[in-house]
Amino acid sequence: MCDFKVGELVRVRQWSDMASEFGLNDNGAIECFCYFLPYMKFLCGKYAVISTIFDDGRVMLRFFNCKRKCFGFSFHVDMIEKL
Repeated sequence: MCDFKVGELVRVRQWSDMASEFGLNDNGAIECFCYFLPYMKFLCGKYAVISTIFDDGRVMLRFFNCKRKCFGFSFHVDMIEKL
């Protein structure tokens, strides 16, 4: 399903990059698998380690350079990039 592995260091993709690839819905969210919401923009460019990969491509990320709370967000491999 994906080229990512648990324990791999990744970066959250830039908003403009995802918006141009997937487009925006009427609420201004990026239309990728889990929706990347406008209030998640602060995560763009942040680094994380993949802690879990699910069969549908969703991933759990452990951020380490982010001072704001990063809990409760859903992520998909569409939203991250390899370093």
